[in-house]
Amino acid sequence: MINFEKLNALENEVFSCMKCQEVIASRLYPMPGFYGNDIRIMVVGINPGPWRERDREVLRSFNNDFRRTYAYGIKHCLIGEFLTKVFENMGISWDNVFFTNIIKCATPGVRMPNELEVLNCKSYLIQQIEIVKPFNYLFLGNFVAREFGFSQILPFVSDISSERIIAIPHPTYLRKRGLESSIYRFLAEI
Repeated sequence: MINFEKLNALENEVFSCMKCQEVIASRLYPMPGFYGNDIRIMVVGINPGPWRERDREVLRSFNNDFRRTYAYGIKHCLIGEFLTKVFENMGISWDNVFFTNIIKCATPGVRMPNELEVLNCKSYLIQQIEIVKPFNYLFLGNFVAREFGFSQILPFVSDISSERIIAIPHPTYLRKRGLESSIYRFLAEI
């Protein structure tokens, strides 16, 4: 059972984080993640994308609810469309997903996070894992897989104890190379 009180306290800690000065100078809002009502899998990405003007409009329409705004932004972008199809192939929906990133803020220029940023933020992710206790993980990209100690060529599935870890190339990588359908087939066979 998820302790939502602990999860909310952790989110408040993320919102007040001041560890990464370069990121703080350029961020609008940190984004701890979002989740549905029946969590069956934790999806872990690298970092949130940049806030755009349309995100500010959506934020206003959701009465400054950052989680709903972030969820809307993810679900309605190219990565979200890809993940919706991934979930369909896995027999789940967004309601079954806890979506988060290693880094909780968009990095300047949406660059790859540096070691200090990972070090500063990864503890939040570990705490999320401890609170949510998912049995299934979907890692998006080599960067995320490596942060968890995996060096296999993606995609792969690994069963460790009672947990299933699925790692796929990052959706942007797949889209640029027209490889999305190969991942849909891979996931359908799991």
